[in-house]
This record gives sequence, C-alpha cells and structure tokens, in this order.
Amino acid sequence: MNADAPTPLATLPTVLTVDELTHVLRVGEDKVRILVASGELRRLTYSQKRILVARREVFDFLARSTTAVPTDRKCGSDDGQPS
Repeated sequence: MNADAPTPLATLPTVLTVDELTHVLRVGEDKVRILVASGELRRLTYSQKRILVARREVFDFLARSTTAVPTDRKCGSDDGQPS
C-alpha cells in the first residue's frame, strides 16, 4: 500500500495516535494539535505528551467538517455558465 494514499476509514484502529491522524486527515502534526486544543477533535487522554482519539470521534469530526455541494449548481454565474 502506498504510504501517501488515503487510509480507508473502515480499516482505522479503534484509537488513533497523532501520527495516524495526520495520515487519515491529511494534515500536519501541528494542525492535529490545533484541532484537539480547540475542541474540534476530542481526545481520549488528557496527558500533555500523548494524544489519542477514538475512531468514532474521527468519523464525527469528518461528518461535521464536510459540507455537501448541491449537484444542480455549477461553478460560475447563476445561469450555469462558467465565469
């Protein structure tokens, strides 16, 4: 498996480390720590040195963070023509 390929969500471990989260969310370590510090991504442990996040929390975070784009709208002007 390619290390840069996205991780299938069904194969995630029950609890993820910061390193695993960087691959799943495709962000850097600093961004994971910012998400945890802001409360956007809730962690299981409260140690300053270790962050563990439940798989269910990752699913919930992705669901909250994903916005659907209506399929009947096209990019550009309201008449559907590209700008």
